Amino acid sequence: MALQNDTSVAHRLTITRNYTMLTHGHARSVVASLIYLEVLHALHQGQALPAALVSVRELLISTIKDVTLLGELDTYGALFSPDFAQTKAGVIRTSGYVVDTLLAACWVALNYQTPREAVLAAVNFGGDTDTIATITAALTAAWHPDIPVDTKWWQQTLNHQLLNAHFEVFTDKFATS
Repeated sequence: MALQNDTSVAHRLTITRNYTMLTHGHARSVVASLIYLEVLHALHQGQALPAALVSVRELLISTIKDVTLLGELDTYGALFSPDFAQTKAGVIRTSGYVVDTLLAACWVALNYQTPREAVLAAVNFGGDTDTIATITAALTAAWHPDIPVDTKWWQQTLNHQLLNAHFEVFTDKFATS
């Protein structure tokens, strides 16, 4: 969210790389973060998810100078295929492996429209459900900002007053008019 209005691709990629390196230093994980955050950036700029995947791939190819990182981009090749959304669910892996997680989350977001449907599908997919569902929820919410989160889910959260206080600070800082 802090980078959503940052127009400098080089700055966004550097920040993303540096933050990812704190906990996941392998180039493959760094590339996953670059893809994920640049896709979110594109979605926040109004692109649809299929178009965002295409534009992010092109953006990364033209911007990444580190050959190791650039080489890892091919690992995510299936994600950038025009027919990726039509991949059969049984082919999608749901392990904790970073490539599987990103592909699974994107596949779910491409195939389910509402945050509720997408999160439930991600959880029911099995495997690393909490991570896949979290990434899926972010992608779906960014792609379909006009579809609200299910109010029944919000009512089941605890301590609404505390959550609202944190959300207000967050939205005051990052919301755009």
